[in-house]
Amino acid sequence: MKKFKDILFSQDFLIEPGKMEYEFRMKKRSYWWMWILGLAAFFALCLVRCDHSIEVRTVEEQTGKEVACKSVTMKYTSHFLFNEGHLFDSQSNTITSTADEHGIARFENLPCSIFSYIFYAFSQAEYSVECDNYAQVHSPQSGLFHYKSIQIIEMRPEGFNDEAQEDPTAYIEDSGQSQENPPVELLDPCNASDDGREHLDAGTVSDPKSYNMGQTSGNFDIKWDNGGAYPDRIDVYNHTPEEPYDARSPIFSTGMVVDKGSATISFSEGSVITIIVTTGSSDNSDWFYELSCPR
Repeated sequence: MKKFKDILFSQDFLIEPGKMEYEFRMKKRSYWWMWILGLAAFFALCLVRCDHSIEVRTVEEQTGKEVACKSVTMKYTSHFLFNEGHLFDSQSNTITSTADEHGIARFENLPCSIFSYIFYAFSQAEYSVECDNYAQVHSPQSGLFHYKSIQIIEMRPEGFNDEAQEDPTAYIEDSGQSQENPPVELLDPCNASDDGREHLDAGTVSDPKSYNMGQTSGNFDIKWDNGGAYPDRIDVYNHTPEEPYDARSPIFSTGMVVDKGSATISFSEGSVITIIVTTGSSDNSDWFYELSCPR
């Protein structure tokens, strides 16, 4: 049962002699002033300016390793409820930041407002990268301006094309540059590196990953970690730049194993080492390997 509040009339009600009946008319209290106050507070909040900072990192598309590029240019539009005597003002901004030795460019103290955070929450910023020997996978690349503080930009070696992506044996990495067939003899420097994948389906065969060893014979070390739960097999091929990797038999294979391990491998059939990884009969498999340069 709804409980009604007692109302005291003693200060405002006067009993007149001879009158036996009185009529009370109730009026609902109005809160219109609270609505006006709330709208005024919201308007004042939208006038508040703020600063936003974004860190842009350039990484290699396949390996995720940092790529040290020269600079990054960002384009975005700032929005203000009131700015320099204008209501609903918008400004286009183009800013260039020099990247550090790790390929990280920082954009700091970018002007914005609470108004833009509310009404332009999904506005985008565009990024263009200047880089030696690499090109953006998506150029320009877009990302949320307001609610993102770190933007990752994927890069790929210049000369990389869709055919090479479908058939990685059509090019061999050389200091970040890709080579189309027919390739040239790849010598110094060595670009041995690492690779890994997670949560793969059963029976997944990786794309061939080729490395220039910088010499046509020698010994190198390989370390691997197959996740400790489900088996994977890592096959190592040795061939010349002119040959497809499967023209020869593997020079080394881990077999289907569930463990960590390492080995020293001798090669003498060319300057290229190609790695193929095959998952076992279980889903959600993980694998990782790391190659050294010849010693």
